[in-house]
Amino acid sequence: MTRKFLACTCAFAAFAAACRKEPIPEPPPASVTAPPPRTGSQPQPPNSSAAEGQPSAPIPQRSENEMPGRDEIYNATRRYAMEQRKNVMTVEDLVSKGYLKPLPPPPPGKRYLLNQRGASISIVDR
Repeated sequence: MTRKFLACTCAFAAFAAACRKEPIPEPPPASVTAPPPRTGSQPQPPNSSAAEGQPSAPIPQRSENEMPGRDEIYNATRRYAMEQRKNVMTVEDLVSKGYLKPLPPPPPGKRYLLNQRGASISIVDR
């Protein structure tokens, strides 16, 4: 019984050694610069230098009769949400707070509808 146990143990050890994989060498650490040390204990809000209700980034230039592009709408809604700490509900909110330049008036009986997910403005019936 002891011989069988010893033979099985040796066979298992040999099998395990043959199946052992080489360890994957770890890549050398990248040269990472440390972030600057914090001077205060409280983090500053992103709009600390901006006046309340005013966007911190400049508004892109476009003509008065031109509709805003998808990037402009997306950036305006993101800035509004970050600085006002709530989601924008209407296009008029973005325009009144200064995140978008005024839009041309919609056709009679229509209004602008803001689609936040698609970052687009649609014209719909009132």
